[in-house]
Amino acid sequence: MKDNFTYSKIGHFNLSQGFHLDDSSERTSFNEKLTRLYLDTAYNAGSWDVSLTDYYFHQGGEHILSLSGRRRVENVNLLAQYKYDSFNESRLETIKVGIQFLPLDTLGFTFLKEQDLEVQENISSIYQVDLIPHNNCWYVNF
Repeated sequence: MKDNFTYSKIGHFNLSQGFHLDDSSERTSFNEKLTRLYLDTAYNAGSWDVSLTDYYFHQGGEHILSLSGRRRVENVNLLAQYKYDSFNESRLETIKVGIQFLPLDTLGFTFLKEQDLEVQENISSIYQVDLIPHNNCWYVNF
């Protein structure tokens, strides 16, 4: 009776909290022992995929946040991603957009462009060829 149903992942939610367990440290209160809070969630609604990942560091109040989305239309994927890093020494806010064209099930062509939003500067432009086997277990980008 294994073949009487179909299985597909429509989403996930992961929340975890780091905590110092070392009793020899000078951390005395519960809040001082908290390290980082991690949130990872995603949802698939037919041809739309959205995901959110956030690392929050309690001691400094910094975030490393990523919000991304993908829209599938026939043999084309439209991609977008927003990243935010609030650490003072590496502060970065970027947006990445791209398109992937899949003329065959096993072959794709992708263009991605990432822009720094603070200084309005191009960070990277990627042109790649994607080789995707039918088992969807691995793929190769050139």
